Amino acid sequence: MTIRFYKAFLAFIIIGVWSSAIFELGFTYFIQRLGFSLFRLFGALLICNSLFYLVVIRKGKLLGRMFLQKHKVLVFTYVIYWLISWLGILYSSDADRGFLICLQYFWYTILAALTILLLLDFSMRKRKTIFLFIGLLSAFVMFYFSAIAFLGGVPYSILAERQGRFSLSIFNDYNVFTYSLLLSVLLIFTYVGNHYSHISFIELLLYCILILSIAILGVISGSRRTIVLYCPIAFITPFVLLGLRSIRRFVGKVFIFAVLITIVLISALNRSHSEVTTETFFGHLDRLALIDLKKRISRGLGFLTGYYTETDRIERWRKAWNIAGEYSVTELFWGRGTRSYFSESEFTRSDGSRDSPHNFLLSALLEGGAIKLVFLLLFVTVWLRHIIILTKDSNIWIGNFLIVSNSLWILTVLISGEEFFYSKQFLLIFAAYAALWDNARDKNVLVTYAGAAIRL
Repeated sequence: MTIRFYKAFLAFIIIGVWSSAIFELGFTYFIQRLGFSLFRLFGALLICNSLFYLVVIRKGKLLGRMFLQKHKVLVFTYVIYWLISWLGILYSSDADRGFLICLQYFWYTILAALTILLLLDFSMRKRKTIFLFIGLLSAFVMFYFSAIAFLGGVPYSILAERQGRFSLSIFNDYNVFTYSLLLSVLLIFTYVGNHYSHISFIELLLYCILILSIAILGVISGSRRTIVLYCPIAFITPFVLLGLRSIRRFVGKVFIFAVLITIVLISALNRSHSEVTTETFFGHLDRLALIDLKKRISRGLGFLTGYYTETDRIERWRKAWNIAGEYSVTELFWGRGTRSYFSESEFTRSDGSRDSPHNFLLSALLEGGAIKLVFLLLFVTVWLRHIIILTKDSNIWIGNFLIVSNSLWILTVLISGEEFFYSKQFLLIFAAYAALWDNARDKNVLVTYAGAAIRL
């Protein structure tokens, strides 16, 4: 077996690991059918085969030495953050849950680290191809099963009556669903285009259609984040980057898209005066589902109208802040331990289930006090600095991926994250960053990144 064939097999495994990391996050179809998790299966294959490749084939050669050298502070703060989390288990009132969380993310970190080491041994073209297939596969699974649910005559009225919601999301959490779809689309477009200041009209049109499709799913599901935050940011960012790099191309494309949007709006207004009603357009939906849909759309616009209930984020933030206000000096310094807030009465629901602060800063403060919060803020600051630097040196689509994926991630963990490292999807973003960090405006030139000269 040649090295070339084995590297192709490793690429297949990486695609399997991280595509399933996206669509399996809230979708249990394959787990129920197969009896096991695809992410765990491909993860086990990745560990075994990557260790064989790195130790036997590459003879223990340290790959990515320059990457590690230029990201020492980032890696250091990440390690310290998790060491504090492990230490917090010792004095946490919910040590069992804290241990499981730390162990789980340790497993994710190993997979991400091995993925990065392997990717750095691939050419830039192959790295982009791998992320292209990760995005394509995960997006296909999520769009396909959403379409099947819609076209298959799902009894929406029963769904609305029993669960109190109308949703085409195949995930239990429709916010995670739409975020996962957006992440898949962003990964796909990292493969597209090599021009620093130009993107084709077809590329931009296809991207906007996909974002619009996700926005529609968000509207139907009543996802406030998708309507107000996720899709607007994803839609606007490539235009902003285009405008910053080429005002002439920016004006031209904005004009064309403004004309297209105007045509669509005029058509929609004309249609509203025709005999086609909402009931006939959604002919397979009964009145109960339509009423529920209207309620969820109104809820989706709650950020703009200022409508919140006691179960919303602001109330959780207030509870977390009140708990921190009762901390002793020692607790303000060290916190009450990893996942200790699960045992607080303020975060225990009436049915006995657990809630969380829904804000990564407040969670870090409650768990590890000022120490953990400081290291987390340092990590985020250094991380964003690296993102900005790479965005400046990359083409528009890679810059779009970096800005949108990280903006949406930070917004997500600010309003609903148990902590900053809320799921393994952040490590996918980090692995993509590591694989693309030496990407430049022109592959034939010598570029400078963080003070180091890199030949592409």
